[in-house]
Parts: sequence; C-alpha cells; structure tokens
Amino acid sequence: WLAFFPGLHYYVIAKLIGEDKIKILGFAVPKPEIILPITSLLFWTVVFVIDSAFIISILFLAAILMFISARYNFFKSFKGKDSAAMYTIITLLFPFVLPFVVFGLRHNYPYY
Repeated sequence: WLAFFPGLHYYVIAKLIGEDKIKILGFAVPKPEIILPITSLLFWTVVFVIDSAFIISILFLAAILMFISARYNFFKSFKGKDSAAMYTIITLLFPFVLPFVVFGLRHNYPYY
C-alpha cells in the first residue's frame, strides 16, 4: 500500500533492489531506502520555494538521474534486462502508472 503514496513508492523500490544498485555518475547512493523518498519530497518542496532556475535545474538533473537509475534497476531485478528499459520509459512518460506497476510486482521474485 506504500506504493500509492507519492514519494513513498521510492522507499519500496529501494528496499526491493537493495544497496549499491543505484548509481549517479558512477557513485553508489548510500541508504537508498532513505535517500530516494527524502529526495523526492524535498525536490518538490525546493521547486516551489526557490526561484533560481540554475539551482533548480541542477537539482532536477541529479534527482532525475537517481530516479531513472532506481527505476531501471528495479525493473531489471523483477522483469529482466530485456524489458527493464521499456518499463522505465513507460513509467517516465506516464508517472501515474508507477504505483500500479510496483503494486502489481509485489508477488514476483527477483531474478538475481
């Protein structure tokens, strides 16, 4: 049920894919189950409070790279390498689909 709360679905994704799987520019994100939801919530707070386009664009780029990496690794773990890119692109183009996909994969086992 956490998959249906904005931002908290990243907690579920991070817990399922584990540590050292989410990388930004070659650096692993430590404690992704904490970093991803906080980044998601803080990002939208910063967008509405700070009016500097440069700061927002850098934060937006870093957050998007982290979220794309998390989604890709999540789908690679549960759907295989062949369909991971397709699921990642679909959930990026239609973000409202992500909670339903995460909820639908709750009974699947990772491919490891």
